[in-house]
Amino acid sequence: MLMPNRKKVRVWNKGQVTIPKNIRESLDIADESILNIVQIGNVIFLTPRELRLPRLAREFQTVMKEENITEEELLQALKEARKKIFKDKYAR
Repeated sequence: MLMPNRKKVRVWNKGQVTIPKNIRESLDIADESILNIVQIGNVIFLTPRELRLPRLAREFQTVMKEENITEEELLQALKEARKKIFKDKYAR
């Protein structure tokens, strides 16, 4: 069973709070991280939000390096995949 990681924090100037270090580290929250904040009644939820494009770019770079694929080969494969999808969707 997951146990809550409860900490008290103080609200500073302009509503700023400090997330305790052990929580930041466990959730991989770094300086300049983007977070979502949601209010439901009297409860505030603060959750990490990773931007998708940088993560996707890193994943592509990793796969390209592992598979020894050049940028030109990747772009050509994407072009061919788009043509096939278009043909499959709109061809009569």
